[in-house]
Amino acid sequence: PLCRAQIASLVLDAALRMDAGSRMPLARFIHLCKLESYILDVLARPRGQSPVVLETCATLAGLFGMQGALPHLPRLLEHRVAAVAFSASLAMLRLKPSAVPIVWARAPVQRFSKAALLTLLKAVPSCHVDQLVRRRLDKSDAKGAAQLLSAWGQLPGRAAVRYASDLLDQPECEGWLLCAALRMQDDVSQIGRIRPFLEHDRWAVRLQALHAVSRLGFAADIEQLKPLQDNANWWVS
Repeated sequence: PLCRAQIASLVLDAALRMDAGSRMPLARFIHLCKLESYILDVLARPRGQSPVVLETCATLAGLFGMQGALPHLPRLLEHRVAAVAFSASLAMLRLKPSAVPIVWARAPVQRFSKAALLTLLKAVPSCHVDQLVRRRLDKSDAKGAAQLLSAWGQLPGRAAVRYASDLLDQPECEGWLLCAALRMQDDVSQIGRIRPFLEHDRWAVRLQALHAVSRLGFAADIEQLKPLQDNANWWVS
């Protein structure tokens, strides 16, 4: 016979294949199997539980509106396994949208993938996104900030692109962030800010500048690109 952890995993797999309006039969199944009490018990006593079980239970709690999970999710926001922290963060945002400040202050967003960050940002009320991201960018390490900036740039609106364009006026900015900022450029009027990065010390920045110039530049830029054919780094050449 299947244990409840296995049943929960199967329910989650089925739920993720459905849209929200089609999950009612699964909600009934959870009720009949008394699965919610198991999920809440796991979240209330996370010590000794495997990360996979914690991730599954947190995700199910968020998908099926298990308000009883809210007191237990904050302790998982800083879990050593990023997938658990992400699942707890998303569940909190789904169950209580006003929990946004707690989630963004405590969750290790610098360890989340760009796809995970984008999912979290979509769960945040749009009126709060720009302010929250700007605040977190200032507190994240360079690689984490670059991931967050890239995710922000995939949302509707131009705030992320404007922020990225301003970074181009800060050549001392860390390479990860500059690469993300250059990838986001989509306006030909920024070409004058982009060209100087073709001679940047870091090859990854030169490469992204090259891609940006190839997207937005003019025929006259070909002469400036020719020397890059002999660049020391073969990715650039």
